[in-house]
Amino acid sequence: MYAGGSPEDSKEAYDSVLLASSVPYGANQLLRAIGYNELFSYYLDPANDIDTSAYPGDACAAPVGCVTLVEDYSFVLTKTEDDGSNYWSVAIPSWATYIQWDITFSPSLNVIWQTIPMEDGTIASADLNAAGFTGNDTGVWSDTHSGVTYFGVGGFYIGLPNGSTVNVTINSLEACSGSPPE
Repeated sequence: MYAGGSPEDSKEAYDSVLLASSVPYGANQLLRAIGYNELFSYYLDPANDIDTSAYPGDACAAPVGCVTLVEDYSFVLTKTEDDGSNYWSVAIPSWATYIQWDITFSPSLNVIWQTIPMEDGTIASADLNAAGFTGNDTGVWSDTHSGVTYFGVGGFYIGLPNGSTVNVTINSLEACSGSPPE
């Protein structure tokens, strides 16, 4: 909507999303009425910008370096899906330019970095990076993406019967900004 450039264009974009949705008719009309032209004019008019001069310009900036998302976290992953699509996953912040991971598990599973959340029973797709291993492994992945991404463990290898369990330890998982180490 903001990219519309004018209140009219933004309202049209807003209305088109609502009209294409499966929102019930009454709710659709209410939501469209809420987005009336004056509201869009108010938000897009530079005269209504909030004075933020008293606040530092880096208050919402990405952190410098790495932030630990998970450390020394152990869990059991159980195969309940016939296709082996059982996962544990965590969101990676949109500011991350690379991730560093150190994981231990046995028997063989996959670690996956992708653009959509991993859900049990869903085949992994939209991969940015993936690796399969047994034991202990580390990695640095720098497949940048413009939005939030997801790092997960799962995807049992074919041949393990339903009910099979795997002990997993996330030794560390870090989201980092800047350039990855060489």
